[in-house]
Amino acid sequence: MSEPLAIVLEHETLRVFGRGVARPLLELPWDAEAPDAALPALVSLVAAPSAAVLIVGLAWLEIAQPALPPVAPAVRRRMLHLGADRWFALTGTGAFAVHDELAFAVPAEHVRRWRDAFGRWAPIAAVVALPHAVWLLDRDGTWSAEAGPGERGLIEVGTGHLTAVRRTRRDLAVAPPLELAACADAVLASLPVPGDLQLLEVASDAAQIATQRRRWWRAGAVLAAAVAACAWALGTAQERRLLATRALVARLEVESAPARAANARLQRALAETDGLRADATRSRQAGAPARVLARLGALLPADAFVQRLEWDGTAWRIDGSAVDAAALVPRLDADPAFEEVRTLAPSTRFIDAGRPRSSFSIGFRVREGA
Repeated sequence: MSEPLAIVLEHETLRVFGRGVARPLLELPWDAEAPDAALPALVSLVAAPSAAVLIVGLAWLEIAQPALPPVAPAVRRRMLHLGADRWFALTGTGAFAVHDELAFAVPAEHVRRWRDAFGRWAPIAAVVALPHAVWLLDRDGTWSAEAGPGERGLIEVGTGHLTAVRRTRRDLAVAPPLELAACADAVLASLPVPGDLQLLEVASDAAQIATQRRRWWRAGAVLAAAVAACAWALGTAQERRLLATRALVARLEVESAPARAANARLQRALAETDGLRADATRSRQAGAPARVLARLGALLPADAFVQRLEWDGTAWRIDGSAVDAAALVPRLDADPAFEEVRTLAPSTRFIDAGRPRSSFSIGFRVREGA
């Protein structure tokens, strides 16, 4: 039986890796808008593998740190879908993946086009962002990787968590280059890839949940049938059949354990969602987080991009970037709802898509009774 393969999709280069190989089995230029052109070379490489995993490089990823609540991955993915324009520069629907504190997005049209094209060569087992493939290496460090034209990417993993992913036009000579072969091998060794590490659309996520639920029901039905068979066997003198049935029950309990554990996690996530709804009923109170967030949304200009928002119960902090970051402190300070508005870190100017922007880090408190 053929082995699964990994296809790494970088900006201008497509690389194919197998398990335990140090060099790509195939390396060729490709066009993300016309992936069908790469199929003849893939077909001539080897017979169709049992499955293929698409690893999406940094050139195609939108990166954000949205500080979502600790709910189930499917719920967090729906939050990203509903508020995509707050965190990502997407023109249409997106495919999202969120793990630890970082979230990634790719236009859903790209993912569908790639799945359709490469799916004609082999079944697509998963679509994974490159930083998540690095996390699956299970080692701490900092690596550089290819990104868009004139850009390099930086991926950091610390204490078992994905801590930073960014693209820059500066020289990253201090960071060693990423070993794509090791990343591909880590993803292939993790098959089936967990859903929270996959780039999925909300509709695809819902389909996966429905499929999982059907599997749980089937596993439960099979387990119930096995238990009934065990009860019948206990009333007979056929010791051999009884022992065989008990072995079957034990095996089914082991096989259904992941489904039952997933169901328990789902119930906990639903309980957390109910807790969030209960907190929303207190949003009319003075100083409530919902009111503060609504006020910030009204005050900040449309070009402002908030990357981090923190609240320790008394003081607030917002970090991000804007076209004119220097104007934000006077704007917030002039609002009667806020006090002690101050800059927490120096502003850094940079160019984003040809436009000058500057970073900001602002702290403030909510005025009592506001």
